[in-house]
Amino acid sequence: MLMESDSEHLDVDVDAGVDSDIDTGVDEGIGAGVADVGAGAGVSADVASGRKNQKINLRVWLKIPDAEAATVKNTLVRRLGFGKVLEDVKKERLFSIEIDSGDPEEMARSFAKELVNENKESHKVLIDTLEFEEGYVPVKVALHIEDGEAISTRERLRNRLGFKNVVNVKKATVWKLYFSLLRPEAEMNAREIAEKLLINPHKDTYEILMSL
Repeated sequence: MLMESDSEHLDVDVDAGVDSDIDTGVDEGIGAGVADVGAGAGVSADVASGRKNQKINLRVWLKIPDAEAATVKNTLVRRLGFGKVLEDVKKERLFSIEIDSGDPEEMARSFAKELVNENKESHKVLIDTLEFEEGYVPVKVALHIEDGEAISTRERLRNRLGFKNVVNVKKATVWKLYFSLLRPEAEMNAREIAEKLLINPHKDTYEILMSL
């Protein structure tokens, strides 16, 4: 989400839509998961063996030009003075899906079929890790308040599609900032961009995931 109009922030409509992080709802999700496991045939082999929950990170991006990313780039270059150091801006959606049982690779394929529009989107799956390619600074922007979209996605996977092993879902937007600078200058500029344009401090948080 872009910051709403301030004396020092632009009123640019860069709705991060899917940018979210639902720390709330974890207890609810875990409670539902435990209830589902306990009901019926009893405790699963995974739970009984003390298996640790696994996290499936699903990175999703457009194959076609991203109008929102283009708007952000133009704003940064033409209005905020980053034209000499910023080369490009791209955007990804990030789903972090926690499961308590099942084959994570098989589950990831199933989740991708439901959450990715293959006609216009590409995706990459990572299990229990989150890595990005070299050449840009990834800035993850997510909500620090309750995220209704993430909760809705979790409930859709669990209740409508039958993936009862889904414990929690978090959603975020990753802004990929390409600089003509090397670190630490690139990271410093990325932080400045995040705080000036990419977040609303009243409801968003951001994280620099990797330096150049």
